[in-house]
Amino acid sequence: MSFSVGSSVGPYEIVEKLGQGGMATVYKAYHKALDRYVAIKVLHPTFNDDESFLRRFTREAQVVARLEHPHIVPVYDFAEHVGMSYLVMRYVEGETLKDRLGQGALSRSEILRIAQGIAEALDYAHGQGVLHRDIKPSNVLLTQGGGVYLADFGLARIAQAGESTLSRDAIMGTPQYISPEQARGDKEIDARTDIYAFGIILYEMVAGQVPFNADTAYSIIHAQIFDPPPPPTQFNEQVSPALETVLLQALNKEPAARYATAGELFTAFQQAITDLPTQMAAAGRAVLPDYTPMAVTRPVDDVQPTAMPALPDLTPTPEPAPAAAEPPPAPVKQKRPLRYILVGIAAGILICCSLFLVIGILGSRAEERNQDQVATEPPGEPIPAAQDEPPTQNDAPPAEDDFFIPENIRPIDELEAELADDPNDRRLKWELIAAYVQANQNEDARRLIGEILPATRLPTGFHTAAEQLMTANRLAVASIVLEEGMIRFSGDRQIQRSLMLVYLLMNEPVDRVTDLLRKIEAQPHDAQTVQLGQLYITWRNDGAETALELLNENMANGETAVSPELFYLKGRLHIALDQPDEARDAFETALQQRPPVWLETRITAEMETLQN
Repeated sequence: MSFSVGSSVGPYEIVEKLGQGGMATVYKAYHKALDRYVAIKVLHPTFNDDESFLRRFTREAQVVARLEHPHIVPVYDFAEHVGMSYLVMRYVEGETLKDRLGQGALSRSEILRIAQGIAEALDYAHGQGVLHRDIKPSNVLLTQGGGVYLADFGLARIAQAGESTLSRDAIMGTPQYISPEQARGDKEIDARTDIYAFGIILYEMVAGQVPFNADTAYSIIHAQIFDPPPPPTQFNEQVSPALETVLLQALNKEPAARYATAGELFTAFQQAITDLPTQMAAAGRAVLPDYTPMAVTRPVDDVQPTAMPALPDLTPTPEPAPAAAEPPPAPVKQKRPLRYILVGIAAGILICCSLFLVIGILGSRAEERNQDQVATEPPGEPIPAAQDEPPTQNDAPPAEDDFFIPENIRPIDELEAELADDPNDRRLKWELIAAYVQANQNEDARRLIGEILPATRLPTGFHTAAEQLMTANRLAVASIVLEEGMIRFSGDRQIQRSLMLVYLLMNEPVDRVTDLLRKIEAQPHDAQTVQLGQLYITWRNDGAETALELLNENMANGETAVSPELFYLKGRLHIALDQPDEARDAFETALQQRPPVWLETRITAEMETLQN
């Protein structure tokens, strides 16, 4: 039976068709055994013409499925059904950023919240060697729970793996958001092509429209390659010179002149926008109210001292309901210098050859509006490992196999002797690190961690190492890795939260948690991390019942943001009070909030213990 409403595809029952794009059709389906809905993307049959497609499809899908990040829609499964290849992903119920921007302008705090989620997702994916290639508002999903998810990683790469006529040499991307090098069809592109598209999203959220738009795909593509972007002040007078400088640098035609990472772009953007009004919409555009405070994750700078048992009040002042949004002004046509015209003539043949491919992509634009939950346009691709230059050792994330530490750790002198004979054995190094930690030789452990994770531009190596170690229940070793990560990457929220939770799981003394809390408060941070520390301190000082009452009170008042870590802590508090049913409910809620893989493993184990 083919893909149709009511049909079964493996363990999934098709519930409804969500939409159709140029590469795939998206269905909502139900997995009865797991009692959850999923989104199934079915690739166009043309991609299956190559006999070796399924093998390549499997290889590429495995790369995408390894992406585990709070702001990336995860891939659950991939397979073939009636000769058609498909991906199974998390079903995200909400709206796209494209839908949201179509309703009106965003406040400054909402722009920052969404931009931070996109930046963190991109930095993580790029650190894993995965390139998106189709960053645009319809691939950014927003939920009423305050979630920001980047969708459709890897589908374009998977489609190209089929080497069909439709995908060979195609320009992957959407004209309004495509980078100049991608629009030219350059083979050698890197993460900065995603940063360019991210810059256009920032531009659109601030200015109220994209920098380049026209009636035809040819005109848009030509402008992306040759025309300087119009200053955003042309569309929104509230944009400051500093903010304009940041946006124009992100949209530089030369990749080397852009920001090196999405995180660097977000940091510069955040600094430039901070001094602008909260409602900084262009004239005639109404500012939409922010999402529910309980759902919004924001960094806070005015957290109460840790000695106080009460959690900080994070509830922002609600904004008035918006008036009907007026359409943005039509883009002003920019006059091109003569040299651009001359170069344009030379490139005309190249652009014309790729035009019919671009038009095919644009053909699905109208159909995107049918999707409220999942974007259907072609996603990005991982950076090919065989053709592209591999990442340098300093920036390459550690391999998962490196973190196997045997249950019975050998003596330090034996491990040091073996390492002297084979200094490149990373698994041996991790076992020696565990031996050092076991012997309270933390400085020796830190020295060896410095050799394995040298100075990098991204914290990905520390994230990967810590998650693998925590999954293996090597909390003491993970804490040393995360402490080093906090030193090198001040303000990295993922490292902060993981370290706080590891301290809690290790039952660290109150003064040690208090010291960590003060260090976190001195850096950019998330409210949930501070709340975790404060609740733990209350638990240790005043008992589990008091801490649980405080957590429930703040959740009821909307003063605590939704967080899987907080619901996990709530479950632990119920266990301490001998309330297994309530603990199970809290753990189930934590799982619904998509915790990190290592925490999901721990929660599942604790739920099994409760059942026994």
